[in-house]
Parts: sequence; C-alpha cells; structure tokens
Amino acid sequence: MLFFIVPFCSVFILVGGWLTVSSVRKIVQGITAQHWPTTTGRLTHVESKISRDSEGSSREIEVAYSYTINGQTYDGNVIHPSYTNSSFEEAHALLEAKLASGKAVEVYYDPANPTRSMLSTGFYSISLAMVFGGLIFLGAGLGFLGTFWFAMTGKTSFADGITILP
Repeated sequence: MLFFIVPFCSVFILVGGWLTVSSVRKIVQGITAQHWPTTTGRLTHVESKISRDSEGSSREIEVAYSYTINGQTYDGNVIHPSYTNSSFEEAHALLEAKLASGKAVEVYYDPANPTRSMLSTGFYSISLAMVFGGLIFLGAGLGFLGTFWFAMTGKTSFADGITILP
C-alpha cells in the first residue's frame, strides 16, 4: 500500500511546492522591478491568443517589443512575470486595448542584465491565485500522506486503551 501512497502524495507535494515557489518568485520579480531603470521601447507585435478545451476558453495577450540601452538593442516579450493566460476576459481586453493604442511603451529593464525586461511592475492580487493553488496541492499531498501514515503506523484500535477489570 505504501508503494502507491507515497508516490501519489509526493506528486501533489512536488507540484504544489513547485507552483507555490515559482509563483512567489514571479511576484517578487514584479515588485523588485519597480526599482529598475526605464527606457522607451517600441511595440513590434501585439496578439490575442485564445485557447479552448473541454472546460472552456482562456485568453492571453502576447507582446513583443524592442528597446535600446547604451546603444545596444534588446528584444523583450514579458508583460509582467506573473501574467499568464486566464479566463478573465475583461482584464485581457483592457490590456490588449492599451497595448494596441500606441507603439511607444515604457520598458523596465534589469541594470545588471539588460536582457531581462518587462512592461508592467508591482504587485497584482490576481498573482496570488497561483500561490493559493500551489498551497492547496501542497496541503493536499501533506494531508493525504499524514492521514495514511498515521492510519498505517499509529494506534488504530481503541480497544487497546480499554482495561477490563476482573
């Protein structure tokens, strides 16, 4: 039984841990980037991508831009580290409308590595959805593992605690 339970729970723990850590890292990157220098960039591509599956559809705005730092031209495609496809249509429509309205855009770039850049910085509460999703997976894996572990290795018979007197 343990040969099934431990790998099963481990998948939940690993996926949940990875999702939580990677989501927190993206949030921190977005917050840290608020202090990066900025330059003017040029939008080279804005496209709305719609994905459909059996559960519905999701949308993502793909963007490409170029910017110049100290005479060197770089290309970027990051809106925000936490930005991803979702079914929040209104948010994507607003983003697409804003990006389509102009060719010049403010680009935040990492002074230590100018190839890292983004168009939007700071904290967005929607970013927490992935953190909470990861925590749910992590908690489920740990909860299942703990439940099975205690059921298999701990005291399970309440009769063991009863003393019958003569």
